[in-house]
Amino acid sequence: MKRDVVVTGAGFSGLGTALKLDRKGRDVTLVDEDGVHEFIPGIIDRIRGRKDEDVNLLELKDFMQDTGVELREESVTRFVPEEDVVETSKGSLEYNELVVALGGVTFEPFELEDGVERFYTDEDAERVVSRLSSGDEAVIVGGGYVGVELAGELAKSGHEVTVVDASTQPMSSSSDEVSKKVLEYMSDRGIAFRGEKRVEEALEDAVIFEDGASMQADLVVWAGGIAANSVVQDSFDCGKQGMPVNSGLASTDYNNVYGLGDCADTGQIKTAHNAMIQAGVAAENVDRPDSEELKSVPEEKTIIDLSLGDTGLFIFGDRSWKHPVFRYLKDLVRFQYFARIRLERLAAKYSSSLRDW
Repeated sequence: MKRDVVVTGAGFSGLGTALKLDRKGRDVTLVDEDGVHEFIPGIIDRIRGRKDEDVNLLELKDFMQDTGVELREESVTRFVPEEDVVETSKGSLEYNELVVALGGVTFEPFELEDGVERFYTDEDAERVVSRLSSGDEAVIVGGGYVGVELAGELAKSGHEVTVVDASTQPMSSSSDEVSKKVLEYMSDRGIAFRGEKRVEEALEDAVIFEDGASMQADLVVWAGGIAANSVVQDSFDCGKQGMPVNSGLASTDYNNVYGLGDCADTGQIKTAHNAMIQAGVAAENVDRPDSEELKSVPEEKTIIDLSLGDTGLFIFGDRSWKHPVFRYLKDLVRFQYFARIRLERLAAKYSSSLRDW
């Protein structure tokens, strides 16, 4: 049976697209390996010890009940876009239109040794917490917002922290103003930053640099950025930035395939905020008549709320403001986000009931 729309991945972009298309009356199949939706920006709270894991997680089996979305808990093993087929751990699905939103994985240019921790999911955060003890020396590889947030929390807890990065300053994808503020914060809190240092090998208790130098640590955390899911890279013959898409998120090679979030090369910074915007655009474009032009993703300023230990930094475009209140802004964002998708679910459920009636 050929399915109308198959959405792969239930992250910010995938779940949002599925709910919006269901509300529009499309027959949607949502494929997700774990059947769990995760509020990834909130995992820093696990390091703070402020929240248990459930506050960031949403069980999709219960959440999707009474909507028109068919949830299939299985992993995607391959895309065959030439044949309009998705292969999964439980068989294959044929589709009319496909939304690829499998998310990303940590970018690892070489194999990490056992004992090197990652920091991308709630499960990763739990492992880091289990490794911490008073006075531990930690080396964090990666000076982006994930590495900087983690460094701030570990330093606040009394750990000796060093952040290493290939760039000359932290938060290198942001403006110079933001990078300087973050570097100043790190210096004030005793967090060492070692820029222009390329890591060649990551061990459980040390990192080895390209120039042969090394740095010992009790804990090594890899926060070296995000790459597209390996299934996406292999199936669409693309690099770590993800499958190439146009301004309307449609594949440049297959006109019935759309790519979103961490697994698509959209030209945007890969944040939850941008993924949610992309969900709305993708739903509009999947549902549009063939005679209509694709709607483009709007060019918006980057919005990031960065927790920095005992303070926070709110980034809007090239500007930023530092204040302790921003440390807790994620709580409000999380509440607002889950409230919004629950409203979308109710709207989808109501629309489905009307169609059945």
